Amino acid sequence: YFSEAAGDLSGFVSHLNYMEANANTTSALVAENNAVHFTTMHKSKGLQFPITVIIGAANNFSNIESKQTLYFNEKLGISFKYIDDEQNKKLPCFTMPITENILAKKRADEEMRLLYVAMTRAEERLVIMAGVGANFDAKVGSTVKYIAENLQDDGSMAPLAAQEVSGIFGWLLPVVLQTPAG
Repeated sequence: YFSEAAGDLSGFVSHLNYMEANANTTSALVAENNAVHFTTMHKSKGLQFPITVIIGAANNFSNIESKQTLYFNEKLGISFKYIDDEQNKKLPCFTMPITENILAKKRADEEMRLLYVAMTRAEERLVIMAGVGANFDAKVGSTVKYIAENLQDDGSMAPLAAQEVSGIFGWLLPVVLQTPAG
């Protein structure tokens, strides 16, 4: 489709609907380099594709480390949450916030690396998709507000602010907002 028309994703969906309505389906047996390949960002390193689609850009990153009650850091040692009998709840020891910040930075660095790998797989076209859910307007509003509060004079996001965003959407939105077509 993309080699025959200069369309966009909605045009491609219309093309598929037209083909389906007219029973004009193609054979499922295709040459290996003329097929759709699904892969994770992790497994795409070193591969190139004419068209690369990144889905789930509005999804939040996994934040599993914030649910842990025990961490080990080479410099800080063990950080943990303990049970305060008087308050009857888990409280962090004094090194826990520092350890969590170190882990958040490592997570953000890894997510940025994976996004870079995924985005650079495209030879001709890169499509990034973000699902629109019930809370999409609120998410856009809060993300725009956060970005506005953390933009530097050159238009880039402050490094510490970049590690605080909850997903790819928060990194890409400043770029989209600064482009004429955005």
